[in-house]
Amino acid sequence: MGNRYLDLRVYCDKETDEYYLEHFFIGSNLTDELLHIAQFVDHHPEELVILDVKSVQNCSHYSVARLFENIGQLFQNKLAMPPDVTESLPTYGQLVADGTTVVVALANNEHHERFDWLWDRITRIDDLYANTASIKKLKTYITGKMSRVRKPRALFISQIILTATADEYIAGLTESGPADLRELALRLNKEFLRWIKDFRQMDPTIYIADFPDEVLLRKVIGMNFDQKIEKSKEKRKRKDK
Repeated sequence: MGNRYLDLRVYCDKETDEYYLEHFFIGSNLTDELLHIAQFVDHHPEELVILDVKSVQNCSHYSVARLFENIGQLFQNKLAMPPDVTESLPTYGQLVADGTTVVVALANNEHHERFDWLWDRITRIDDLYANTASIKKLKTYITGKMSRVRKPRALFISQIILTATADEYIAGLTESGPADLRELALRLNKEFLRWIKDFRQMDPTIYIADFPDEVLLRKVIGMNFDQKIEKSKEKRKRKDK
């Protein structure tokens, strides 16, 4: 049980009429990745999957519409409908109970009227992204932003990620640079668990981290389990009173 938040940047190849993931570089075929996601959703009905389409590059209006037609056909009745602007967000339990565990968000609202299951990421997703390779700057940014007033009725996402500069990305592809970009994430992940404990009192809803290893994942799961036990004890105490 849990959340899977996928930050999608889409690139359209007009010559082949194919969609790709992109982030500085052109990545894997998006259609193939969506099929993998659909299989995951089928096999894990208690997992919430958020597809946050942050940008579309080199795409016509028609191409974007066709992409969302494909997404709609792929997930069909598993798509979660966005609540009315006056309504609260559905809980995780409500979405699982309804079998609508796929949330799709897009910033461009010109497609929302046609695809009524599209969430407006501008008003419905409140994500923090510091865009820095400095641990000190990242923590200052996250701490400051998490203490501010959040968007009402929006998913709150904390991207606790160090971001390499363009020069560091290029260096990472050459012999002069690091073997890969995991080094940035590994530096940060050593601080990750301590940060979660510090930030927990601010009640974040979703954390994102790059390249988590098995040890980190097990510790985070253990913290969630311990927190669940603590909440159960508090409920029993209130009932006893």
